Amino acid sequence: MTCSSKKFRHYTTISLLAIGAIALSVKYYLDNRLLDPDKLLKETTKRIIKQETVTGSWINYIAETVIIDGQEEKIYQGAIQIATDNHQDKNENINYHFTINAKTGKLLSFKKV
Repeated sequence: MTCSSKKFRHYTTISLLAIGAIALSVKYYLDNRLLDPDKLLKETTKRIIKQETVTGSWINYIAETVIIDGQEEKIYQGAIQIATDNHQDKNENINYHFTINAKTGKLLSFKKV
């Protein structure tokens, strides 16, 4: 075996290892990235509240880890407050709490409180 074929094999091995490391890094990032909580709050408000006036909303920016159906999931919790006319010359605020999957954006719960 010549010196140049040893070098070629050496550099090919290093290149393949580098490509593999980069691919694993990208996969790890894509598997563990979380969606933007502000965007999820706006989308949830648009999906749920059609005609009522939103008077307040919030979302926790720190994703929590919970167990759902035996699997760990990252979630955001938040709330939306809407004003409704109760036909007695005054408005009432109704509060809803929700949880959203932080990776997929799927609405997991939406409850009136």
